[in-house]
Amino acid sequence: MSTQKIPNDDTLRLMLGDLDVVLKKENEAKALRYELESKIAEIMNEYTPPDGGMRTFDMEGVKFTIKTGYSFRIEKDGVEKIQAIAPEVLRTKIELSDSAYRKLWVDDKKKATALSAFITATPSKPYVRLAGISNEGDE
Repeated sequence: MSTQKIPNDDTLRLMLGDLDVVLKKENEAKALRYELESKIAEIMNEYTPPDGGMRTFDMEGVKFTIKTGYSFRIEKDGVEKIQAIAPEVLRTKIELSDSAYRKLWVDDKKKATALSAFITATPSKPYVRLAGISNEGDE
């Protein structure tokens, strides 16, 4: 993907600068939130089940919920071994391949049109990633 040059727009530059500030504050807030949640969970450890789960507490009118637990992932080359030992713990999720569906619109529009009756397209949330801000356009 190449970078497209566009003329300077003061409003857009200000908005991108604001976005940069907000993203930095958001990252700082997330780090603090994770730190606080970990400390709270540690303090509440004696009240939560050892195997994880969710529990709601009421501390003199302050109601809060703590969720603890584990996430699991299959190690490399583990699927075949798990299928041999306990296949019931595996799940198969069928998903649409976005890239293959987009390609089908180019390669076989008739087939893509037929499929479109069974596929709902919803707009994704816009995303702006800042690579950095320079004062290059301010001269």
